[in-house]
Amino acid sequence: MTSPCCNAAEYCLVVLGSAGVGKTSLVSRFFYDKLNDNYQPTLQDSHRKEIMVNDFTLKLHVIDTTGKNEFPAMRKWSIMHGDAFALVYSIDDLASFTMLEVIYQQILEEKSGKDYKILIVGNKSDLEVDRQVAQSSANLTAANWGCDHMEISAKNDQNVYSVFFNILTQIPLPCRISLEHLKPSTSSWDSNTRRKKFNKVKSVTVMDSTASTRRNRMMSNKRKMISQSCIIS
Repeated sequence: MTSPCCNAAEYCLVVLGSAGVGKTSLVSRFFYDKLNDNYQPTLQDSHRKEIMVNDFTLKLHVIDTTGKNEFPAMRKWSIMHGDAFALVYSIDDLASFTMLEVIYQQILEEKSGKDYKILIVGNKSDLEVDRQVAQSSANLTAANWGCDHMEISAKNDQNVYSVFFNILTQIPLPCRISLEHLKPSTSSWDSNTRRKKFNKVKSVTVMDSTASTRRNRMMSNKRKMISQSCIIS
């Protein structure tokens, strides 16, 4: 985390976990309030959002990592640059929960002697009938690691903002962040907003260019008519 100065600071949150547990769904819900039903494995994505609290700006950088083990260098880089880590598993997949121990040990190794935050996130709480990971087991692991645990459903948009709120309220800031500060109505300039505004500007520019071309053609035609009239007379 960059030291708060000039009423601004930057904070990096890394989302880690096995493939298919819903890391990208969690991030998409928070940044864009949408869910992609067509699963495609993530290589590594980066998202940014500015959170305004009074006169203070928190620049949140979220790294959505790959869940595949064939890219260890990318995971190592993300851990080295992270200030906090959301360790995501799926409640209907015991193997994904077991994998968190491997990730946790890597964080301990890479962040030795440094300050960081961890949150264990159990996704897909809507699949209660298929549960393989008991809440008590996850709570015990969180207690052993000295961190919090919560269950969410990215699909049903349940507790998604609470994940980010839990982590951000643990960092030293000159002002208090509320849950409302994280929601789209009070957050500004995420990449989706930029894209919409940029596209709007592009379309206006094209319209102006077309109108200008039409005016030039009309003026050219008028000149021809005047020229022909002068020749006839």
